[in-house]
Amino acid sequence: MEKVFIIGTTEYSFMLHSMIKQEEQYEVLGHSVNEEYLKENEEICEKRGTHIYALENLQDIIGKNNTVNVINTVGYSNMNKTREKMFDQCIDLGYRPLNFISNRSICLSVLNNQGNIVFPGAYIGTNVHMGNNNVVYAGVVLTHDITMGNHNFIAANTTVGGVVSIGNNCFIGMGSVIRNRLNISDYTLVGAGAYLDVDTEEKDVFVPPKAIKLIKKSNEVNLIPRRK
Repeated sequence: MEKVFIIGTTEYSFMLHSMIKQEEQYEVLGHSVNEEYLKENEEICEKRGTHIYALENLQDIIGKNNTVNVINTVGYSNMNKTREKMFDQCIDLGYRPLNFISNRSICLSVLNNQGNIVFPGAYIGTNVHMGNNNVVYAGVVLTHDITMGNHNFIAANTTVGGVVSIGNNCFIGMGSVIRNRLNISDYTLVGAGAYLDVDTEEKDVFVPPKAIKLIKKSNEVNLIPRRK
């Protein structure tokens, strides 16, 4: 079993730690952050019962003749630029970002690149090609013949139709739907619950209509319509 360090100390990081432990794909050696943030994260990891190490020193921890494997759990802030920066730093240090493809997902395509995370319950159909450092959350459906670049975050319960191209550093919000045969340009932001049926241009933002708050109270609403 390969050994791995988890980059990050957020709730999201510890959630992935738990998934990896449950599925026994890798042996987690501990968490890691940049050395300047080490002290402020020590207590967090201590409470979680795990070790924390400076990112710059992982080779010393595992030994110079061993490969440093990492899983990047830095989030999607700044259109995934922060996550991209951490991925690039790991590459510059000579580390190897591993894929975590949950055993509880359905993946009908071979994902050969680095640093991708596919959550339990996701479905990846045939002929899906993915770059590096992408996150595909639980309940996502990537139907078929989809090309995705690098550093994208596809949030929970999103559906992407067939023959779609997704560029780099896109954020696709929860429960959104992307119609088939579209081109999604770099840095596109699709809000939760949106339905996208047009090609996008770089840095486009699409959001759905918001829910309307009624004047009525919940006890005044008839949940079972009367028959006519």
